[in-house]
Amino acid sequence: MLGVNLINTVARKFGVSKLTVNVVEKVEYPDLNIAQQRAIDYLKLNKKITTKIYRKINDVSKGAANWDLAQLVQKGYLKKFGKGKATYYVLAKNSK
Repeated sequence: MLGVNLINTVARKFGVSKLTVNVVEKVEYPDLNIAQQRAIDYLKLNKKITTKIYRKINDVSKGAANWDLAQLVQKGYLKKFGKGKATYYVLAKNSK
């Protein structure tokens, strides 16, 4: 209960009339950041993703998208196909 009281105190101090706090009970991919988790969720529905799509769904720079996608490949979540602008990624068979 201390957490709720602390949040209410801080909200009143800064004049925030309504504060919403979402609590996540289970994180499906604890080793991934939020943007990477969004990409995995996108891939479960759409089967492939490009850097351009990754940038659009996560509102990140090209460099951040390339880094995140490379991390997903390195961790074994994705497989990379193609080169340059034709590059796309799919879920690896051994990913969750």
